Amino acid sequence: MKKILCSAMAACLIFSGTVITNAADIINREAQLRPDFTIIIDDEVNYFKSADGKYIYPILYNDSTYLPLRSIGEIIGKNVNWDESTKTITLSGKRDSYKNTTKPSSAKIADIDVQERRDFTIILEGEECNFKDANGKAVYPLLYNGSTYLPLRAISEITGNEVIWDGDDKVITLRDKETTVTDADTFGPTENDIGIEKAKDIALEDAGCKEENVKFIRTEKDYDDNKDIFFYDVEFTNGNWKHEYEIDVETGDILTHYRDYDYEYTEGDDKISIERAKQIAIDHAGLKGAGIKYIKTELEDGKYNIEFTHGGYRYEYNINAYTGSVTNFKSEKSNSGVGSGNDKTKYLTNTEALDAVLNYAGVKRPDAFEIKVELDDGRYEIEFKSGRYEYEAEVDIYTGKVFDYKREYDD
Repeated sequence: MKKILCSAMAACLIFSGTVITNAADIINREAQLRPDFTIIIDDEVNYFKSADGKYIYPILYNDSTYLPLRSIGEIIGKNVNWDESTKTITLSGKRDSYKNTTKPSSAKIADIDVQERRDFTIILEGEECNFKDANGKAVYPLLYNGSTYLPLRAISEITGNEVIWDGDDKVITLRDKETTVTDADTFGPTENDIGIEKAKDIALEDAGCKEENVKFIRTEKDYDDNKDIFFYDVEFTNGNWKHEYEIDVETGDILTHYRDYDYEYTEGDDKISIERAKQIAIDHAGLKGAGIKYIKTELEDGKYNIEFTHGGYRYEYNINAYTGSVTNFKSEKSNSGVGSGNDKTKYLTNTEALDAVLNYAGVKRPDAFEIKVELDDGRYEIEFKSGRYEYEAEVDIYTGKVFDYKREYDD
């Protein structure tokens, strides 16, 4: 890693010790010990030990992952001074780098009690470090069994390096940020540039996601030739949802936002039964079992194709055979004469569908204009403008669920 990573990371280390201080500065918290989390530094998996040689593991607290800082300091090769009288940690000297890649014996996830230590002071290059979460709220070190921990976000701030959390595989990666030019006098955003970390925060807040629960696919600065504007391209997944953002580098405005559902599956996974797939389709259509006539139920290319009629309507569904997700569907008035006029499926009116999208987008009805609502293949297609943004979305006519939501900045 870069030298700045080494020096900065070590500055936040804390030696254990008996601490006597104001009780208001020591708060007992409940957390989880997570030996199942993998930590990668310089492309190698690292395992951490305390000063007495015992393995120590990441902690999950308040939906954030905390790393043991003393062990990272050993890997970087920096000495740390702990002042008991002032509860202060300062950086001093240099020691040989240490790296432990020996995998410990199996350990289990465990509920633990930790201390939130608001009395600890961390000094980096002569300046005191204060850490905040994505919402600007102060965060503090945790103390557990004589080892001190800080959250991933704080580690990223003090090192100037990228900390990536892969929630699917539970992997934490610390790596240098890539740079094209290496002979400049200074590095980082320009004076009016919000910076990539701020852009990520804006995207996460807009999507209603927490950083530790997403997997970033792309975070880079780009340029739009047509609009003559620089923007940050931020892409990440949260569960099966994929978000793509373009954010103005100077104003922080969200220029575009695409939100799609990812229906990927693994061939080795067990398939759901055809009966389960049929039930998923019926539930999605808001129907009961009586009066349904199946036309097609087949498995093809990892999905079930299910077609049936009910109440004068014809339904076509594609169901992911591994996840049970509805990947595509449509309904239309049937010409077969099946069903009766008294057995029609109820669905949302265009006004109710519009209200569903407005509520999803956080836009008040009086603030929306140039509204367009169309019914097509079992979904409402809705477009409108509000402020300097254009909105597009589709709404399930039966459930009111919002799909393919997009918000774009209108120049």
